[in-house]
Amino acid sequence: MEEFFGGFLSGPPEPVQLRLSRRVLKRLRVLGIRNICITDHDENFGPYLKYYVNKRSAIYKQITENLAFLADILLLAKDTKEMLLRDERSLVLMEFLDRQGLRLAIVETTKEFRDNAIDFLGRLVEMINDNLIYEEIMSAIERIIEAAD
Repeated sequence: MEEFFGGFLSGPPEPVQLRLSRRVLKRLRVLGIRNICITDHDENFGPYLKYYVNKRSAIYKQITENLAFLADILLLAKDTKEMLLRDERSLVLMEFLDRQGLRLAIVETTKEFRDNAIDFLGRLVEMINDNLIYEEIMSAIERIIEAAD
């Protein structure tokens, strides 16, 4: 029985931290970016968090503590590109990475840094598109930061 249901019972893959250099992390903080999350979709599990930068951010905690939250974000992202979390400090910007609306790039920031984060997110989505290879995402973030310096 377990062989048959094993794939369904194991849960989604564990999220992977994007191990950025200290220089890049510092520059992200200067831009007001608290976290970057990339989601993916699996036919067995549905949407799941694939990559993240900061484990201590509000959006990371929401996604990992409540799997339904990510499904809600995907639904919201079809109609809006931003939302304010309950703490009323964290602004979440989101943009789809694919045409099907299953993969999402999420940037957590604050209202004060909204414009910086929108610009960053737009460039990130343009660079990685539907390519969720770890090295490609890391490279895209680093190139965006270098261009901003």
